[in-house]
Amino acid sequence: MLMVLLCLLVVLSMIFGVLWNLRNYVLVDFQFYPRGVQRLDLRDREITLRHYEKLLRHFPECEILWNVPFQGTTLSWDTEEITVTTLAEEDIRALEYFAGLQRVKAEDCADYENLLKLWRQRPDLKVEYSVSLGTVRYPAEAEQVVLDGVSPEELSRLACLPKLKTVLCGGGEPEAVSQLLDYCREQQLECALLLGE
Repeated sequence: MLMVLLCLLVVLSMIFGVLWNLRNYVLVDFQFYPRGVQRLDLRDREITLRHYEKLLRHFPECEILWNVPFQGTTLSWDTEEITVTTLAEEDIRALEYFAGLQRVKAEDCADYENLLKLWRQRPDLKVEYSVSLGTVRYPAEAEQVVLDGVSPEELSRLACLPKLKTVLCGGGEPEAVSQLLDYCREQQLECALLLGE
């Protein structure tokens, strides 16, 4: 009889402990967080984007200080400037979690399509990159480019210059030049061929 009472006491203590914890804490991915907090400082822990999203659902009014996983490392959520040499789709998504981000420096990045995508998706950011056309690198803000010749690769890179208005071309294979002229017409760009002496 004493053993039954002792077991019952242990079970009741466990139930009471669980109820007390659930009343005062929120369980997220097997980790307890106190209810009603206004600020969670998680910078000393590695948490995933998915875990952060769950925390946001449970604590919508809470300021969460954390380190964002980005390109194999973690950076503080309030980072203002990030330098990249590569930029994948998942990186573009991860950049959304940096609340104070103002600038992405990508001068040595050749992932032009993703850079352009980031530039278009995040007009609040200063996305600094340049596009290599022949031997010249043009900043993303370039309005005019001068091509010594035109290749299919260079033709595809023109689309990564969002403010481009004028293309000057010094020649190339007739078919490539014809494609350039067609592209400029489609994109409503001014295009001129530079004739040699």
